[in-house]
Formats: sequence, structure tokens, C-alpha cells
Amino acid sequence: MTAVTAEPTLSDVRHSVWKAKLSVVVGGVFGLLAAIIFLSVAVPHYRVTMLVGPAEHAPKADIKALLPDNPSFALQYLVSTMGSQDSSDFMRFENTLRGPAVAAELLKDAKIKDGMAHNGPFVFSPAAEIDSPQELSDLLQKEISIDPIGNTPLRRIGIDVSSREFGLYVLNKAYAQTDGLIRAEVLNQARNRAAYLQDMLGKVNNPDHRRALTALLMEQEHIQMIMGANEAYSAIIAEAPSVSVKPWWPRKSLILAGFVFAGMVLGFALGAARARR
Repeated sequence: MTAVTAEPTLSDVRHSVWKAKLSVVVGGVFGLLAAIIFLSVAVPHYRVTMLVGPAEHAPKADIKALLPDNPSFALQYLVSTMGSQDSSDFMRFENTLRGPAVAAELLKDAKIKDGMAHNGPFVFSPAAEIDSPQELSDLLQKEISIDPIGNTPLRRIGIDVSSREFGLYVLNKAYAQTDGLIRAEVLNQARNRAAYLQDMLGKVNNPDHRRALTALLMEQEHIQMIMGANEAYSAIIAEAPSVSVKPWWPRKSLILAGFVFAGMVLGFALGAARARR
């Protein structure tokens, strides 16, 4: 028959730790020294965050004018599409903030290129190679976080950087470039559509068709008017970028406690193995 090994009790564990107390203390000291060395070579990083939300556009042209003979269908269409453009523009903002198109514009700024290349966690961290928009985009994907705020449409954008000023600069610049690219493309589309609708108005004689084309033309002109106001189009800043008061990384208390505890556990394991031999 095989002997049944009893489960060690708390008293047994306490006795084992006491027997290996010298190894535990030595391990804790080595853990403390390792934590001090780690903190001495770590570059403090601060958390810079900002809140953004969907930009609200003024109401567009009345969709009922497009379908005067079927108002119920027009009303259903209006309800189903209400706010869809705003949300789609904001979704586009979220997904292009760290994309290659925005990175290509940010890469033209030497301050951003140099700051992102030298944002390593340790003093001996090599500078990142950033020679193309895709390389900068890949780095932005790792460094910039976009987190939802509960069940609201708000998003918290954050980045950990060694320089407070650079963190504020890069978030403001990324926001402005992203919204600017979306604005420019939407404005160009509105101008092209307006030119096409103007041309079609000169060729159509049917009153209902002319009414529908006029409503569509007014919508495109409305979009151009919004762009002319020079306001945020895809996303608004709900809370301006701010910097954490204390370094976000490394957390000294956690690093010290973690290294000391790990050293004590390692010392106990080595002391117990030596006692068994």
C-alpha cells in the first residue's frame, strides 16, 4: 500500500520558513538590491490622456423632400439614418488615429519622430527605427491606447511618455491631423457631389426630380458650410490632454515589494533544497 502524505499545515509552513530564515533574509536583500538597480536604469514615464467624443453636426436636408409621394417611407429612412453619419465619422477617427495616413503626416514633424524613437523604458533601450509611415503607425499602435468610457460613446486616448511636454504635443498633433484628414476628404467629396448635382440640375426638367436634386445639393452645400466654420468635424475634445502628477511607470512601491518578495521566495526555495540535501 502507498503511504498517504498529509497536507502541510500553516504551522508546518511557518516552521519551514523559520528554519530557512537566513536564506529568506538574504534573498530579500538581494531582491531589494535588484529593485534598486532596476529603478536606477528605468526611465520614468508619465501617463498623458485626453477624452474625445463624436462631433455633433447640424441637421441635414429634409429627406422627405426626396420622396414627396411616400412620406412614411421618407420618415422611416430619416429615423434609421439619424446620427449615422456622425457615428461613422467618429468610428473612422478611432481607426485612423494610429493608421499609416496620419503617421505619414506626423512623420514630417521631426519632434514627433525623434520623441517616439527615444521613448524606451530603460536608459539602455535602443532608439526605434522610424523611416516609414508604416513603422511609425506600428509604434503608435503599441504606444497609444484608445479605451471606451463605460457605455458612453466617449473614448480615452492615452500614451506613456518620458517627457510631459512631448506627450501633450503628440496627442494634440495626432488629434488635429486625424480630424484634418477626415475633414479634407469629406470636403472634397462634397465639392465633387455639388458640382455633379449642379450639372444635373441643368439637364433635368421634371419638377419632382429637380426638387430632389435641389435637396441633395443643399445638403452638400451644408456640409461645405460646416467645414468653413473651422470646427472639429469627426471628434470633439471632451477633456483636454492632461498629465499624471507622478510617474505612471515604474511604480516604485510595487517594484520594491515585488522584487523583495520574489527574492524571499527564491531564498526560501534554495534554503529548503539545501536542507533536503
